[in-house]
This record gives sequence, C-alpha cells and structure tokens, in this order.
Amino acid sequence: MSGILSYSHTFSATLFNEIRAGISRDISDVASTLQGDKIISQVGLQGITNSGIPGQPTLSITGLTGTNSYSIHDKALLNYEVTDNVSWTRGRHAFKFGADFIRDQNNQNYLPNNLYGSFNFTGRYSGVAYADFLLGLPQTTGLSNPAPSSYLRGTMWNFYAQDQYKVTQRLTLSYGVRWELAAPYTDKFGRTFNYSPAAGALVVPDNGIQFINPLFPKNVKVLTATQAGYPDNSLLDFQKHNIYPRIGLAYKVTSNGKMVIRAGYGLFGNTVYGTIARSMEGGPFGGSESFFNSITNGAALLKFPNPFVPEAGQVAAFQSASGFNPHLTVPYLQQWNVTLEKQIGTVGVSVAYVGSHAVSLLYGRNINQPMPSTTPFSINALPNPNFNTVTWYENGGSQRYNSLQVSAAKRLGKTVHFSAGWTWAKDLTDQSDNDWIYADSPIQNQFNRAAEWGHNAYTPTHRFYADAIFSLPVGRNQRYLSHMPRVADGLIGGWRLSTIVTLQTGQWFTPVFDGFDPSNTNTIGGRPDVIAGAPLYPANQSINNWFNTAAFKIPGCPDSNPACDNPANVGRFGNSGVNILQTPGMKNLDLALMKEFQIAEKKILRFQTTFSDALNHPNFGYPDGDISSPDTAPVISSTHSNYLAGSSSSRVINFSLRFQF
Repeated sequence: MSGILSYSHTFSATLFNEIRAGISRDISDVASTLQGDKIISQVGLQGITNSGIPGQPTLSITGLTGTNSYSIHDKALLNYEVTDNVSWTRGRHAFKFGADFIRDQNNQNYLPNNLYGSFNFTGRYSGVAYADFLLGLPQTTGLSNPAPSSYLRGTMWNFYAQDQYKVTQRLTLSYGVRWELAAPYTDKFGRTFNYSPAAGALVVPDNGIQFINPLFPKNVKVLTATQAGYPDNSLLDFQKHNIYPRIGLAYKVTSNGKMVIRAGYGLFGNTVYGTIARSMEGGPFGGSESFFNSITNGAALLKFPNPFVPEAGQVAAFQSASGFNPHLTVPYLQQWNVTLEKQIGTVGVSVAYVGSHAVSLLYGRNINQPMPSTTPFSINALPNPNFNTVTWYENGGSQRYNSLQVSAAKRLGKTVHFSAGWTWAKDLTDQSDNDWIYADSPIQNQFNRAAEWGHNAYTPTHRFYADAIFSLPVGRNQRYLSHMPRVADGLIGGWRLSTIVTLQTGQWFTPVFDGFDPSNTNTIGGRPDVIAGAPLYPANQSINNWFNTAAFKIPGCPDSNPACDNPANVGRFGNSGVNILQTPGMKNLDLALMKEFQIAEKKILRFQTTFSDALNHPNFGYPDGDISSPDTAPVISSTHSNYLAGSSSSRVINFSLRFQF
C-alpha cells in the first residue's frame, strides 16, 4: 500500500517550488512450510526444545549435500517521506535547493536457521563425511532460541544545494553539495545489543536489560549502555559530518556540438544503519550456542541422538557474539569520470574512463581468534573463553574500480535503432559484500586484513552488449502502405522487434578446503595453499573439470597428496589469494515482439511477447570449489538464471496484454 500527495507553486517565471509527501506500507508473511519439531521427533534427536515454529534442521555433509532454512514472518515495513525542492533561475545560473525527511519503521520477526539444530559432518572422524553422518558424529553443531520481534526505527534528514552555471556557450559547470543526517536505528523496546571488547561483555540499551532471555547463559556478562559507556538506545554514535560535494563540467570542443568532453567528480555516502540494526538483533534476547566435538578414550563428546548436551561435567557449548565499533563512520564513495563524445556521420560514439574508490567500508574480524601458531588449540587460548567467536565490525575496508567504457549508437530513420557497448574493468577490494558491510563472515585471519585483497567476485573483466529495435516500416505513418485499411493496419502494421545480446567473462571465486584447523585458531577450513608452478586451469578444461585441484593443497599436506588425511602441524592459514579463479563466461540473447492496437482515441491494447534466453544457451555457474573432495571440487552442476526469467536458467517465453484507457 502506498500513497503520494504533491503540491506545486510557481512564484514567478524564475522561481518554482514543489513539495511531496508519501507513505508506503509493506506487509508480508514468508515462512517455511516445514515444522521442525515434527522432523526432530521422527528422527529422535534430543536437546531441542523449540516447537511450533516454521523451519527445519540445517545439515551440511562436506562434498555431498546440505540443507538450509530461515524465515522472516510477520514483517511490516512502514515508511514516511516528505520532500521539498526549490528551482530558481537567475541569469546564467540554474539553482536547486531541497530537503528530504524519511521516517522508517521496520517491524519483523527473524528466525535463525538453526532453531532445530545445525549439524556439520566433515569426515573428521572416519575420513569420509558421509560415513561420519551415518555414524552420527558431527564435527560441530549449533542451536538457537528465537528472539522476540523487533521494532526498529530510523530517521534521516537530507539537504542539498546545486547550481548549473553556463559559463560560455561552450562550457557548462555543475556543482553542489549534499548533507546527510542519518541517525542510527533504535528499537522501540531497546531490544538490540552490541559488544564491548574492553569489558568482554554484551551491551544492551538501558531499558532493554529487562528483556534478556531467561535461558541466556548466566556466565556471559551483559552490561547496560550506561555501564559500558556506550550511547544509549542506538549503541552507536550519531555521525553528523557527512557532507558530500560534487562537481562536473561539459565542454563543446567544436562549435557545432558534435564533439563534447564531459568530466565529473563527487562523493556519495551510504546509509548503512538499517543493515547494521538488523545485525544487532537477537543476542541475549534470543541466544545461540555452538558445540565442538572431540573423541576421548574412544568416546565421542557429541553424537546422535544427543548432539548438544555433553556428558556430565564436560563443557562443549559456547556463545557467539558480534559487535560494531560504537564510533563507526559512514562509508563513502569517491567517483570520477572523463568522457569524450563524438558524432561520426550518423553514429554517436562515447569513450569514457570511469573510476571509483570506496572508503571506510565495514568489515568483520573475529577478535576472539588467537594468534596462529603450532600450539594445538585449546579453550584457554581464547581471549574471552566465554565465547566461541566475537565478530567485530569496524571501518577500514576499501574498493578500487577502474574501467574503460566504449559505446556507440545509431538511428536509421524511424524504423531502426542500434546501440552497443564494451566495458573493460578491474575491481579490487578487501570487502566482498555488495551492501557496504562485510556481514557474511569475518576475514580469515584477524591479524592480516591485507590477505583479503583481491577481485570483486561480481565484476567481470570484459562485458559487451548490443541492442536493436526494429519497427516494421508498414502501416499508418510508415514508409509503406501508410493508407491501408484500418483492419489490415491493425493486423500487420506497427509491429516492433527488439533484441539484446550480452557477452561477458566469468565471475570470480575462491577455492576452499574443509575439515582441518591448520592455524590452530579454532578455524575449521578456509583458503588452501597454492602449489608453486602448478597451472590453475587444466588443459582439457570443461564443466566437469573446470579448475586444476592439483594446484592447491590443504596447508600441511605434501604437494603429492594435496587432500591428505593427516596434515602436518604448520600453524598458519593457507596462502591462496581471494577470488583467483573465474567461472565460465555468459552468452545470452533476449528477444521481444510488441504491437499496440488503437481501439479508440484513448483506448489502446498493447500486446507483447518476450523470449528470455531465446537460443536456450546454458550459462554455467560456480564449481563446488572444495578441494577436500577433489573429485567434485572442479565440477560445475548449476547454471546462472537469466535476469528476465527470474529463477529460470533456460529459455522462457512470456505473453502479456495491457489495456490502456
């Protein structure tokens, strides 16, 4: 549901004002159709008390299969926005001023994916992951309690001023500044949390302490914001100095305007507080535990049907926590471009250098991770033994993008329009998430962020596109048969055909291994070692053998046996870089056929059919990538979906009719 009110007023021929107010409300209920307690009852697992909640157990068998389940239900998003814009023309100047107010209300109930347990079988005990599963011997397990519904509230103020100044007939300057005041989100009942490294404790708003889950472990210290010295309610500082200038110019090299140089530079902020707030939910208001298995005198600490509760007197459960530096600054992007545009005959050509530098991106590191060493890991090595991992998010990540972009467009009368373009890009970053926050997982080694620098997984090196629109030159107002009878014109006149061709190189991915902790930091798996001199790709490359698994080894394994069962104690992480391998490229052709039928003066029937992936060409996805299973690691068994076809990865034909009156 949404609605907008707008009011415009002209004060004079040079002064104009418009104010708009809008509201939108989105209610959705997305949930798993499975009831996890019924599954648990049938399997006979013990130690799980959650019931009546949508979801299922989460299972991972290395190199074979896995399941995952999460749901967000009772979700209600309410957004209010008021915008005012003033336009004022004076001489050679065209000024614009404006303000924007947004009030965001986000109510939802998030269910973690291990309400009915998570079970990770890696082959640690039998040598084969599936055999461990049959024996009921997981390497790690996890369990969560649901947190109460969240009621997040955020307020944003934005102000801007800009001027377009026509210096001469050939030179135009545009410059301006934007000030963004985005306050950190708060929860209506104070049910968010943070972490204090100094106190080794969780931190909640002062009025949120009363909502701590009674089942939350008593050995974990929880402080109020006042006790920890954190800002109350939001637990984050309100940064008020987010000022972003921009400048651009356009210069006509020739008096006829057929050659133009354009250039621009600007700073652009990103409102990250909504994403951050959703990461600060749960914690002591819900609670989760991680369990680590071990074998003592032939007896497993954790085994089915009791994979959570260890033998009396033994401890296997740990809390995991996350936190955000309370003094975070807002990440921002520096963006620049220089473009030469020229008309050559009837073809318009553009050649541009486009670059950007993202600064102060957020990344996570496990500050409870000990220094890598050859000393076998023990709980006593953890800086805070009450926790398993403590993922700490702070500024420091960056991204650098540089590209050459060439495009051309041509129009042939009323019937044909053609355009094409090619981009050659290099995109390097140490923060692999596209939401400005590296929230997927912490970096491999908290003491070495430089090792995370590599290709952005989602940016191809080369990308070419071409599109064309062809109008059949037959029918009313066309070159041929423009005076044909109305019925005939309705049948054969006015048809249009459009095509889009996309060709691009593959995306980037990182090889991994599983089942071992070569760094002795309680980090199971990670990036492998690269074997010097070994080619990354096989000579007979195919989707069944996409990369050379023999070019990588589990740290501590010999080159001759890269996926050995008993690696040497090397006391370090793997030396492989991030995103050093590429997936297959993409080739795609889409077609669309459309026509409008003029039924009456103001009544139009529009027909359209689209052919997504018209040639039914498969575009393959990522290989498994886990060298611990060398037989399946280089195999690609999935395809990319087409952006026009939704989740489908093959040809899809759609028909549509639209009646406009």
